[in-house]
Amino acid sequence: MKPIKFDVICIGAGSGGLAIGLATAKIGLKVLIIEKDSDNIDGECLNSGCIPSKALLHASRQYDSFNKVIAYVKERQSIIEHHESIESLEDQGLTILIGAARFTSKNVLEVNKKKYSAKKIVIATGSKPRTIELKNHGQVPIVTNEHIFEITNPTHVGIIGGGPIGCEIAQAFGNLGIKVTLIERGNRLLPHDPQFAGNLVQKNLKDLGITVCYEQEVVEVDYGNRMHLKPVGNDDNSNDKLSNPVSHILLALGRDRDFSDLDLKTAGIRINDKGDPVLDSYNRSVSNKQVVFAGDASGDPAFSHMAEEHARIHVTNWLSPFAFKKPRLNMVPWVTFTNYQVAKFGKSRKNLDSNNKKYRIVSGDFSRDDRAITDSYQDARYELYIGKGLLKEHLLGGIVVSPHAGELVQELMLVTEQKLPLASIRNKFYAYPTAGRFWQKVLLDDLADRWIDNKIRQIVRILFTIGR
Repeated sequence: MKPIKFDVICIGAGSGGLAIGLATAKIGLKVLIIEKDSDNIDGECLNSGCIPSKALLHASRQYDSFNKVIAYVKERQSIIEHHESIESLEDQGLTILIGAARFTSKNVLEVNKKKYSAKKIVIATGSKPRTIELKNHGQVPIVTNEHIFEITNPTHVGIIGGGPIGCEIAQAFGNLGIKVTLIERGNRLLPHDPQFAGNLVQKNLKDLGITVCYEQEVVEVDYGNRMHLKPVGNDDNSNDKLSNPVSHILLALGRDRDFSDLDLKTAGIRINDKGDPVLDSYNRSVSNKQVVFAGDASGDPAFSHMAEEHARIHVTNWLSPFAFKKPRLNMVPWVTFTNYQVAKFGKSRKNLDSNNKKYRIVSGDFSRDDRAITDSYQDARYELYIGKGLLKEHLLGGIVVSPHAGELVQELMLVTEQKLPLASIRNKFYAYPTAGRFWQKVLLDDLADRWIDNKIRQIVRILFTIGR
């Protein structure tokens, strides 16, 4: 039997697969979406990631009952599920097939004993939470983000991992007054961010009574449901620290990819020593250009907006093959949604330094900002990285740690991506006292500090005297 033909096949109905599928269906291509789990339509983002975690954080500031918070989370998920259901997606021109996909040749897949082919095949199978083996004598529920929203009656949650997921979930439970012990193997929270970011988040968590343990790892859970902690790299269990009894443990240790079911080698897709596909800079298989990767499956930063970036890149490249674009990996925005959000945009200091870029840093706190004073976040901090062009300076990137930082950096992101002059912010007509007005004052003060000296003041006085 000949394979059933499509223009595009997307394996995975998460952010990457759906973004590409909906975009190509809208412009008239015949698209098949293959998803092996009918309960996983819209992927990790809707079911156990971005949507429930952000709803959890929001509701934890509104309610004092864990049950009410979880009910709110489920309600928000159901609203989105309604317009991203199989029926809704099919109404938008997609063909949805539930089943496990396996390559039988370079451009042919087998699902439920039937074969399907396409000119372009997208692997968007996502990623899974990383886990560890942990002796659990007390039989405490040990979960990842996939099941944290299904737990009941949490009284003391042990969280292993001080990255964004661990900090966000700790924040939400702390907002509700639930006891939390956060264990991090390193010497600070958010190890991929500047030191001041982790320090501010730590202060915020400790203000809620959350215990943070650094350079520690969990050895086991004893019969009394207590976590045994020991210093990283120290095998002497005689110095174990004991936590109070925990009701649940969350593993927040990062994510892994798994392609074992797809039989990638049969499709002629080259695999490296780690078992991962070898991709070119356009996220295509180097050995089978018909197959592209999107979302977490690509190995790029595991964000829904990264999957959307992949969708834009792939669809654009398919329609204009002589003007190829690459994912903007050195410009990935990143927000940790704790009460003091950590928002990064543009290029990082690490990226700038490794590429020997000349730039200067404008940094400080919000202590003299009127809106920060009214809303009580004067201790918020920022760093902006400003580069020198031939005729003018331009913003290269930065990081902001403050309430609503993810929204506060949007204007800075636009200026950075479009390479707009800093004068576009300095001269903007802002309403007072909006939060975004802060950047105008920062850049005006920076200009004045660098350019206005006694000689300039003398020239200004002369101009003022002879002027009308």
